[in-house]
Amino acid sequence: FDVKDIKSLHQRALEHGYADHVILPVYLCGYRMSPGIALQKSGTDVKLCAVLCLLRGEMDDYLLWPFEHKIRLSIIHPLENPELQLELKPFRGLRFFVKPRDRRNETAVFKSPSLDLVDLERDGYVREDELLVKWEVRP
Repeated sequence: FDVKDIKSLHQRALEHGYADHVILPVYLCGYRMSPGIALQKSGTDVKLCAVLCLLRGEMDDYLLWPFEHKIRLSIIHPLENPELQLELKPFRGLRFFVKPRDRRNETAVFKSPSLDLVDLERDGYVREDELLVKWEVRP
């Protein structure tokens, strides 16, 4: 997915400590979710981390809970081949990953590992105020 207006998100993170971009719900491995990224202020730096919100879905009664699949978030370079990847593993006991009872669970923020936004900008991953992100759910 594309994250547009990175400069605006960056500025909001600097001013308020946090800004996120979450996409509309999708089904991945049967789970209904809204994946995304967050920019989080850390001292004078701004870190990019993954966010995930699980929503009630059509397949919930047939899935294993809590959600424990590994997640790979990739930042795609717009002109070259290299991707930067974050490998994430949900913690079994956290409320973010249980079967949603209501419409949706609270959004989980994976603070670690993270990427430095300044490094992404310097290395050309941000182009025309846009960042390309790939989100994978793995068994």
